[in-house]
Amino acid sequence: MGRACGPRRRSRRRGCASPCRSPGVRRGKFEEMYRKLFESQPEWAEQQDSQADKIRGYAEELGLDMQAYDQAVADPATQQRVEEDHNTGLSLGVQGTPTFFLNGELLQPQSVTDITDALDAAIAESEG
Repeated sequence: MGRACGPRRRSRRRGCASPCRSPGVRRGKFEEMYRKLFESQPEWAEQQDSQADKIRGYAEELGLDMQAYDQAVADPATQQRVEEDHNTGLSLGVQGTPTFFLNGELLQPQSVTDITDALDAAIAESEG
């Protein structure tokens, strides 16, 4: 168990919410799990050992279907989806988080204003 968040992962964060994407697991909880993982990163993200039990505990705490969760974690398709997502990100130039794309173009904002300006320009372009 914990394959997506196990100790042999190059990035222990990559894929930790993936089992929650499975319809049998999520019961509308994907966003809650994603938020919990994001908010709790300091507790687990840089640890050298597997944090699978901690991540599973979060899923249990949020009321996910734990049988379905365990099946999703053990399913090789989950790991394959994580690898595919990771490789897609690399091919698009993603080097970390957050990374922003707008209309298929990689944005490299230096401030929030850069993001809002890009959004405003894209909206104006689409309306014109």
